[in-house]
Amino acid sequence: MLYMVIDGIITITSTTNRAKYHAWRRNPAACFCIWEPGNIGRQVTLRGTVDITQDASLLRKFTEAFLTMRNKGEPPAEERLAEEIAKFDAPDRHMMQLRVEKVLTHDLNKLFEIETTGEDVWS
Repeated sequence: MLYMVIDGIITITSTTNRAKYHAWRRNPAACFCIWEPGNIGRQVTLRGTVDITQDASLLRKFTEAFLTMRNKGEPPAEERLAEEIAKFDAPDRHMMQLRVEKVLTHDLNKLFEIETTGEDVWS
């Protein structure tokens, strides 16, 4: 699932024909598990509640952040941004933001080290 961090909040977008939209409408509880690139053993799980809204300014911020990421940190030209927003802009487009209530981390490499050496590597 593509997500962007907008104003410090994990944000995704979807239309009403997607399962995640209907699932979060029924029950907004969610867990997002994010892995460290190149090291699946290191991850963070964010538990919380998903807020769903239709918000043109949030869609613009999301699209701009996505294009900037794809362009290795270089913001898109206004024309390119407008083209991409036009692709996403639909009457059934919604923005979802995870309101984080709990953070859990997991470091499999450290757990294996403790298991094999018996030393407490967390201190």
